[in-house]
Amino acid sequence: MSKETANDEAKQVWYADDSSAVGSLAGVKKWWEYLQANGPDFGHCPKPAKTILQMKDSSQMQAAQKIFKGGIKITDQGECPLGSVLGTDSFREQYIKNKVESWVKDLQSLSNHAQDDPQAAYIIRDQLIPALVGREVSDAERQILALPLRHGGLSLTDPRETAKMEYEHSTQITNKLTDKIYTQKLDLDYNPSDQQFTRHTKNRIRQKKNAKTSMMNFWRK
Repeated sequence: MSKETANDEAKQVWYADDSSAVGSLAGVKKWWEYLQANGPDFGHCPKPAKTILQMKDSSQMQAAQKIFKGGIKITDQGECPLGSVLGTDSFREQYIKNKVESWVKDLQSLSNHAQDDPQAAYIIRDQLIPALVGREVSDAERQILALPLRHGGLSLTDPRETAKMEYEHSTQITNKLTDKIYTQKLDLDYNPSDQQFTRHTKNRIRQKKNAKTSMMNFWRK
């Protein structure tokens, strides 16, 4: 159905039966009207009550409200489709803040169970790791714990040190799909060996970097 809904004024992306489009109001309206009219023939039944029109800013809110009717939510602040976040800077910042607060609560709860069930616990410097080892750890020991098991650590990586690298790897792994979405080309040209090689390379780089950094820091101290 994505072939039928394609038009020059909107770029679309599909994930199973979830669909999205971005473009001019006219282009998105054309895309939406086709979904409503022909979607059921393909087993896709779009519901206005579950549909959100995210505006880039407030300048076209009135025009959007005239064009899109029937229960569609229209906002110029932000929304979180499929776990991502789109919207204003303040909306995205608040979303991240809420996420971090939720992670902190989860890790605090996890650290309470670390002594009884250590295999279920993963990482936190001030609460989880002391609960696992039974005492506070030094900076050097924290580096050692970040090493892979075969290097004498517990694979408790520090996200502050790996976040940038993980983001770069994630961007590299998905760049072909991102290009296809942007250009609206339907052929994926998928090569499983590319992803396998990227994943293998990513793991090797991360392990070597962690081992080298941790051991150098340890022996310096």
